[in-house]
Amino acid sequence: MGDTFTTKHVNDAMNKGVAEARPKATTDDLQRAIPTRDALRYVKNDTYVADVSSILGRVYYEKIGNDALVPFFISIAAAVDPNTKLSTPQTVSELIVDSKIKGNAEALSFLSVDLNAEELLEVRVINNATARVVDKGDEWEKAIEKWLNNPQCQKLINNPTVGTISIVTGAVQKYFTTKKYKKFEAGAKGGGWGVNVEGSLYTSTSQFDLSVIYGLDLVTFKQVEDVNEFVENIARKNIVKEPAALAAVRKKFDRMAMSRPSLFRIADRPDF
Repeated sequence: MGDTFTTKHVNDAMNKGVAEARPKATTDDLQRAIPTRDALRYVKNDTYVADVSSILGRVYYEKIGNDALVPFFISIAAAVDPNTKLSTPQTVSELIVDSKIKGNAEALSFLSVDLNAEELLEVRVINNATARVVDKGDEWEKAIEKWLNNPQCQKLINNPTVGTISIVTGAVQKYFTTKKYKKFEAGAKGGGWGVNVEGSLYTSTSQFDLSVIYGLDLVTFKQVEDVNEFVENIARKNIVKEPAALAAVRKKFDRMAMSRPSLFRIADRPDF
């Protein structure tokens, strides 16, 4: 008669050298792999993207009374820092995520995966493309000056119904490859792949899924009365820094992003 293997037997055998145990990701692990900052926004896959740097310099403004930011149809033609562009994709991290930690990562909320207490998610985070503008010095000032010389841009800034103005200064395209695992139980069916997590076997029958997320760095300038005050804020780098004010901008940006088919397409002309 054959041996009867219990879940404990399998886990003990695995831990004797069959597979090295991997830890579950901590909040710090997630922060390193998927940073969260007041001025950083994540958006879902955008099928109109040809080059991640195409969104750099994009302008979004707050219209008093609206609950979402409004895209402006004229971008700032800022120079791209060549040192910020990747020559090849970079694997940032490989994580084992449980249901509690998944809820703490903003970018992971875009993944269409639900986890229960007996399930884990293996996540590989890859920076596929990055770009950042040169946002200081003569090049930056010349780009702003050229933008401000456009009458439509002056009209935007002088409009009393316009509040804060946000500019995209950095962008990253992140690939997430994910696979769901379930805690092994002797006698249960399925499980073509296995992983040792903190001494327990988790198995999976699924292939890796790919999700694409974009992270955008925003710099937000306060409401001004006229172009001269806006120029002064640019020169002094007088930007919105207060957590509560940035949280309000984030919320309005997210509402705008959810309502549009693409952030990378040029916006319509304003209605003022």
